[in-house]
Amino acid sequence: MQAVVFDIGGTAVKYSLMDETESFLSKGSFPTPKTSADDLLAGIQDVWTRLGTNASGIAISAPGVIEHHRFQRTGGALSYAYGLPLADRVEELCQCPATVGNDGKCAALAELRSGRSKAYRMALR
Repeated sequence: MQAVVFDIGGTAVKYSLMDETESFLSKGSFPTPKTSADDLLAGIQDVWTRLGTNASGIAISAPGVIEHHRFQRTGGALSYAYGLPLADRVEELCQCPATVGNDGKCAALAELRSGRSKAYRMALR
C-alpha cells in the first residue's frame, strides 16, 4: 500500500510518496500558495496526478485546528484555510480517500512511532 503525504507549511508544501514500511519512495516540495485555497488544492492535485498512480490515499498535515480529520476550523497563517473542508475538497479533486491532521500533532505522532523520541516517552505518560 502506498500513500501520498503532504505537510503544509508557511513557506513550502512538502510531499512524499510513501509505502507501508513508511519509506520515502519520492520527495519534493512546492511554495505554499499565499493567494487562495484553490491554488493550494491545484498544487495537491498536480502532485497526486504525478505520484498517486498506485497510491490508495492522501494524508495531509496542516496548521490550525482540524476537526474530525477533515475540516480546518482555523488555518494558522493561511487565512484562506479558515473554515476549509480540506479533506472533502481533496477527495473531490483526486478521487481518493484523504485525511487531515494538525501539523504539530502529526509531527509528535511520527516521532513516537519512529522510536526517535524513546527518551521522552516517560514524560508523556
